[in-house]
Amino acid sequence: MYYSRTIKLCSAAAIAALPVTGYAQVATKIIGEGDAISYTTSGGTVNTTVDVIRFAGDANQVGGFVVQLDTEDDASHIYGTLDGGTPFNVIRTAGAINTLTQTQFDGEIGLADDGTVGYVATFDDGLITGIKGVFLDDTVVARADQPNTPDNFLDLRLTNAGTVSYLTDVTREGLFAGNPPVQTSLAPGDDVTLAGSNTLTIDNIENRQHGFSETGGNIIVADVDTGASTNDDLVLLNNAPVASGAGNIKEGDDATPNGGVGNWDNFDFVDINSDGNWILTGDTAGDSNQDEFLAFNGQVVVKQGDTISEGDVGAAIEAAVLNEDNDWAATWDIVQNGVSSEAILFGTGSDLPSVLIQVGDLVEVDGNLVALTSLNSGLVLTDRRADGSFDIYFQGRVGTSDDIQFQLTIPEPTSAALLGLATLAVACRRRRA
Repeated sequence: MYYSRTIKLCSAAAIAALPVTGYAQVATKIIGEGDAISYTTSGGTVNTTVDVIRFAGDANQVGGFVVQLDTEDDASHIYGTLDGGTPFNVIRTAGAINTLTQTQFDGEIGLADDGTVGYVATFDDGLITGIKGVFLDDTVVARADQPNTPDNFLDLRLTNAGTVSYLTDVTREGLFAGNPPVQTSLAPGDDVTLAGSNTLTIDNIENRQHGFSETGGNIIVADVDTGASTNDDLVLLNNAPVASGAGNIKEGDDATPNGGVGNWDNFDFVDINSDGNWILTGDTAGDSNQDEFLAFNGQVVVKQGDTISEGDVGAAIEAAVLNEDNDWAATWDIVQNGVSSEAILFGTGSDLPSVLIQVGDLVEVDGNLVALTSLNSGLVLTDRRADGSFDIYFQGRVGTSDDIQFQLTIPEPTSAALLGLATLAVACRRRRA
């Protein structure tokens, strides 16, 4: 259906002259801030309006996708579909669960293949108010008021099989995973041995992002005590440093053996799949026009200044994710004719990426084709289906201050006829000088 919407914009006479280029599909709005929405409570149906879409959401392998949103009546919801067949709607609203009363959903959410939803909520238990906890559906699996429990739960994830993982800060910093969750990573005060047998002590665990898989292991970024506030970020793969030439993937160590420019400078996004393959983004400290990078299994695949088919890779990586098929996607600027615009780049393993969608492309909003004017940091990449197709879920805007949740389905054309239609759609929606 994505092809037919786009073809209406072009003349049939243009087909023969079209080049074979990249992706052709049109992203479709799921829901947006300001939309009317209804949900059911014990008191009946509530009709209200979407106020804020929060965080990136999550998808599973059976077509499901969920995202957190708040409504104008100060209610907090999880919205989506658990299986792709059920229409998008409110799946869960913060409220009474058994003897607990949830007051707000507060953090990233995860979706397992069996439809289990993992999330962080603030709740009251009748004695204590304002407790933060990790829930799997109606069951609280970790709560911040219990002995030996962290104070906060960040970057929550759920594997396809339903195993929860999250980062913590303040008390008992580290990566927790499992059902029930237990500390899986090293912690502040633990020592790590780097290349050259140099031993440093962990100061803290960065709480921006982590990767976890039951079979693939885990990846995090730690701060180590170097005696200074610089050159202290260190990538830990399964609790061990990663080699980079004679050093490690650590701030201040040489990045050139792994394809970087100069030394490693800082690290942002990480992810890992069940085969143990992983991605890392960040900066190097060499040429400032070549510092932003994405690495696959420790080797830089693409960096700022590289030329891909759609233009030159720019700066400002705002999100990066990896799926089970070694595909990765990143929200990253692309430079065309000297003009930089936000885009979603897509690659597989160590291959150079292509642009899936960028600011200026047409998206479908409430039945109309309009230009995408900005991209946000929320990004979800699904695993490939049997026919090779997959989905990208992202948030963006179309000329207003309201965020919109989009779905972009990418089929792999299986015939010359489909490929011709795909190239037609590309030419219609992306006419660039």
